[in-house]
Amino acid sequence: MVEPIGFERLSRLQVLSQQTSVDSGRFVLNGDYQYHEHEFYEVVVVLGGSGIHSSPLGEQILSVGDAFFLRPGAWHAYLSCQQLEVFNCYFAPELLKYELSWTLNDQILGHLMWTGTRAGTHGLVSAKLSTIAVQKAEAHLLALLEATALSQRIARLLLFLGLIAKATPETAQSKVYHPAVLRGVQMLEANPLQPWTLTELAEALHVAPSYLSRLFQQHLGIPPMAYLTHWRAERAAALLLGTTRSISQIAEEVGWSDANYFSRRFKKHFGISASDYRAAKI
Repeated sequence: MVEPIGFERLSRLQVLSQQTSVDSGRFVLNGDYQYHEHEFYEVVVVLGGSGIHSSPLGEQILSVGDAFFLRPGAWHAYLSCQQLEVFNCYFAPELLKYELSWTLNDQILGHLMWTGTRAGTHGLVSAKLSTIAVQKAEAHLLALLEATALSQRIARLLLFLGLIAKATPETAQSKVYHPAVLRGVQMLEANPLQPWTLTELAEALHVAPSYLSRLFQQHLGIPPMAYLTHWRAERAAALLLGTTRSISQIAEEVGWSDANYFSRRFKKHFGISASDYRAAKI
């Protein structure tokens, strides 16, 4: 991977006003655009030109129809851009708590917006849109850009996200998650400072601990506490690269208040120490 040329954390107010929770923007990029992360959700569709998309998942040569869905905290960059035309969509995290909370239980949108960008993906999912889907996506984003009412913007957002979800790998589309897994993921990430145990989480979900472990293993490939460990490590990695907070502050923020324990868990997950990870900007 190319060494990052800088790192920036984009705040919500840089793309969304206090009165706007969802918006879109069209840009033409040339040259290199530094590594950055977001405090909001971002979805990108490539409409033309050329360039390289760089993220924790590697580097990808871009072409028309490439799309990316990024959770808050996910980081990426654009390199060697030549008239790279992208249409971005932004929406605030609180939409998933209120207006879009129902998507947690939707087979396709639930994977895209909840489980599909959790542990193991670094908060990023890629897709490839067909020519027709690119045209539809562009139309929805133009309508979103011009809409003034929140209801109109959310309607266009959902139509656009539906196109992205349908363009993700078929294996991801067809997976139906057990409600206890979806609720468990939501609870763990909403309360990372809580000293979770399997028994406590199972009690909150009204299922037996052994059954909950089997469900997580079946749907996510890892048991609940391992999922929480993965999520904390990846969130810590995003904070190491996207902020200037000390390692001890980051450790507390992700739920590992013991700095030594944090160091051991982080190194086990990424293979290097937190300080080396920040210095290398992997």
